[in-house]
Order: sequence, then structure tokens, then C-alpha cells
Amino acid sequence: MRKGFLALAGWVCLSVFPAQAQVTPQKIAAFNTAANSGDVAALKTAASAIIDGAIADPADARADRFVFEAAKTLCVKAGCEKTEAAKAHLIANKGQLKGVPQLSADLVTALIAFKEKSTKDSREALDAVLETYVGQTPDLLSVTAYAARYNEDIAEARWNSARASTLRAVKHLEAAKTEAPQLYYTARRVSLVAEFMADH
Repeated sequence: MRKGFLALAGWVCLSVFPAQAQVTPQKIAAFNTAANSGDVAALKTAASAIIDGAIADPADARADRFVFEAAKTLCVKAGCEKTEAAKAHLIANKGQLKGVPQLSADLVTALIAFKEKSTKDSREALDAVLETYVGQTPDLLSVTAYAARYNEDIAEARWNSARASTLRAVKHLEAAKTEAPQLYYTARRVSLVAEFMADH
């Protein structure tokens, strides 16, 4: 059985990594406090400090994980703002990231590119990752990505695309419908609307 969605609720915590070098205990504490406070401005400042510090110290074995966790948190809580450097780092080190599943890194970089500018290419790139991610356990990043994708389709009245993106979200959230029913059934309702509009 796959690990439940709600069991991942405590994913924002960089303190599990012993602090040293450019990413100091103070930077980690500031990040964790901001991530749990709801203060988006403070989060952007603290996450940027984590990202910049980690990139500046590639010898630190935890650098890739720091960059990824900070970027992921910014995407979930701050609309992927202040993530340009993180995206560049994760793409430049594709296939060689330490402590970061490549599929998760692909998801965050595709989401960042999509949020920076929605184009045919950025939508298709995100769609490709989301299609691959369907069978993974839902987490806060994936829920954010699937919703961002189908919400834009609906806002732009791209109904055929919305039908595909909402069905993809429903399939992904199937595993979480007991623990997080609101997320699942919201996607189901939106999917029905998209299907109706695509057929009319």
C-alpha cells in the first residue's frame, strides 16, 4: 500500500539535515519558521537564502536537496516566485542530483517554467511530467501542479485540454480520496464540467 497523502504533511523541515557551510542553522531556522507561518514575503527571502547558499557551496552533499526543498516550498506556498536560480541548478544537474528523486525534480522545474510563462511548449512539458507522475503518491507539490495545470485550462476555456488535465488529476488523486476527499472530489467536479463543455 502506498504511503498516505496526509502522512506527508510535515514535508517542510530542512532541520533534518545537519547544518554547516553556506547553509547555516540560522538560515534553516528562518526557512522553517517562514514556511509554517504563512508569511509569503518572509518565505521568499528565507528560501532564496537557502537556494543561494546551497548553489554557492556545491561541495556540500546536501546542496541539491536544499535547492529542491526550497523551490518546492516556494511553488506550493508562493506561486513558484523566486525560483529561477533553483530551476537552473536542478536542470543543469539533471541525472546527477544527490538526495532528490529525478521525477520530483522534473516536476518542480516543469511547474516553475509553466508558472513563469504559459506557452504551448511549457504546457506540453508539464503535461508530460504529470502524465508520468500519475501513479506516484500524491503530495503537496503534485497537488499544486495538477491543479495549476487544469485551472489554467479552465480559465482560458481550453475545454479539450481541460478534459485531459482534469482526468489526469483525478487519476493521480485517487489514492488520496479517503484521506483528502475534498481535493479528490473537487477535481472530479471540475472534470465533469470540463467534459460537458468539451462536448458542447
